[in-house]
Amino acid sequence: MPDDVVIQPAKLLENFKLPARTTPTYLVIINTGKAKEVDSYFIAVKRDDNSSSSAKFVGFFSNKPEKDIRSSYDQIIKETDTAEFIEIEFPWAKICSIQSLIYRHKTK
Repeated sequence: MPDDVVIQPAKLLENFKLPARTTPTYLVIINTGKAKEVDSYFIAVKRDDNSSSSAKFVGFFSNKPEKDIRSSYDQIIKETDTAEFIEIEFPWAKICSIQSLIYRHKTK
């Protein structure tokens, strides 16, 4: 090998950051079946709906209002103790809606 060749490791820029992975997060609204009771809110970080009769989720129940959950779901997830996360299966008849919390509509 010639003596005038110098090989150095590549240097990353100081401001270089890898893009963060976006984890799909859902707000599942569950019908409690009681007329005077408010629907239950379940924040799901994992969804599996391969069954025709039910949907399986991993997440936790939240007592916060729906508006607060939508606006600060990432902070709520960070503040929630991992012991509160559960795997649960809801029948489709009890699920009012499943909303993606990471979706943001682009405006022109």
